[in-house]
Amino acid sequence: MLENMTLDTFVPLQGTDFELDEVDGTVVVSLVEVKALRAEGETLPPDRREPFSLLFRIEGEPPQEQRIYKLRHPQVGTVEVFLVPMQPDKSGSYLEAVFT
Repeated sequence: MLENMTLDTFVPLQGTDFELDEVDGTVVVSLVEVKALRAEGETLPPDRREPFSLLFRIEGEPPQEQRIYKLRHPQVGTVEVFLVPMQPDKSGSYLEAVFT
């Protein structure tokens, strides 16, 4: 299922909340950025999806481990996504997923 998801799957979900399964329960994360990663002018083979990234904000401390997490959203269901904790800033803590 994840292999069928594209940038267009997530653009309408920017600004919405997802549930993230953690070891000690479920936490809510907000999708704050959906970004295309293809260089301007770069062409892709027809059988390859456009690379993109998702940035989620999490309240409090993010998980310290980069690994596959289960994410749930009413529009996409449950998906397993490799998330990497990012350096927190004054706006909060973040997790990033990159799709190639």
